[in-house]
Amino acid sequence: MSLLNQIPTELLDDKANIGPILLKLRFLADRLDVPVLEDWVKHEIEGYPTAVDLPDYRITPVSYTGTFQSSFQILREVPIPSFLIEQFAGPTWNTHDIRSSISVVESMIANQAGGISYQTNAADLILLIQGNIYKGSSCISISGHIEPSAFINVQSSVRSKALDLTLGIEKAAPSATAIALGQRQAIVGPNESERMREAVQFVINGTFNQVNNSGTSGQISVQSTQGNSHSLIEGLTKAGWSDGEARELS
Repeated sequence: MSLLNQIPTELLDDKANIGPILLKLRFLADRLDVPVLEDWVKHEIEGYPTAVDLPDYRITPVSYTGTFQSSFQILREVPIPSFLIEQFAGPTWNTHDIRSSISVVESMIANQAGGISYQTNAADLILLIQGNIYKGSSCISISGHIEPSAFINVQSSVRSKALDLTLGIEKAAPSATAIALGQRQAIVGPNESERMREAVQFVINGTFNQVNNSGTSGQISVQSTQGNSHSLIEGLTKAGWSDGEARELS
């Protein structure tokens, strides 16, 4: 069976694990020579390194509760407003990056169904908010909590993107429907290949801007995901611009 027919069929089965399906999508990406798709699938299967930007669906809010002690009372598991966390510790503490592989995410969903909750490591946060939440009270413990829906959202988003990718590839490059397991090479024409890369880019990163320059210094062409100034600066500097010029344009 064609991979472009097999993958959507398996994705529509909500009881099927996503990991094995993504392996087939990775094989398809390799045969089609679409690096951006290969990278996305690789990160979802193996996890996202700290140096790699996370998709929005893998960044989730964190809520905190703390235990505070004064000379005359103990307040246990008191909710701490996110406004105060941001004010005294910074905005990054109010979100958590889910960098684990999709297999780990699915195991977390299964564990939470069994009554296991997920908490973040908030030990350093005690030092940042100490004495700022309740005057005259010391914070003796703090816990960061992540809603179970955060992991379900990651699972659903990956499943949805994988489906959009296969459908987009099929529409942009009908020749790709001939690819099956065991096939060594895909026969996709140049026009189909270009449309397919644009479709994949749109699903994974959204719209992108293209900057062209032609003059005495030659032609420069840079594709940059909308809102990603870092990728624009990097592309321009690789093309020979100075860092200052690239940052000014960005």
